[in-house]
Amino acid sequence: MILAKMLSTDKDALLCDLAETYGIYDIKELPLSKVALFSVGLRINSRIKMIINGNSFDSKEILLASITDRLGIILSFLRGSDVPESILDKMIGNIPEKEYMVFNSIDEFEKERKRILGGDTTCHQDP
Repeated sequence: MILAKMLSTDKDALLCDLAETYGIYDIKELPLSKVALFSVGLRINSRIKMIINGNSFDSKEILLASITDRLGIILSFLRGSDVPESILDKMIGNIPEKEYMVFNSIDEFEKERKRILGGDTTCHQDP
């Protein structure tokens, strides 16, 4: 049953996976039970299993993208630069809308800060 689903989903992907993993180039040479056994034993990140599970990327790629994003945030903080766009968000198609405000002076910023937080929120420094 699983073999039938794999064949109907993407026969070429299954054949590529079997050839790459087991060196099976012609599935007709083997008994159907062996082909089914080998198909079920394919890695979770094999072409056919990723297609069936609806995954575009395997867990290692997602983890590496996440690590890269976090390193980019740390480096941008240390450099005092803008945070780079998220690689992970681009990979999975989750690109959030950016909402930000631009101020031309500290006074504009403080005025908006007061409006949002309410009351006197200016920073006072001791002499």
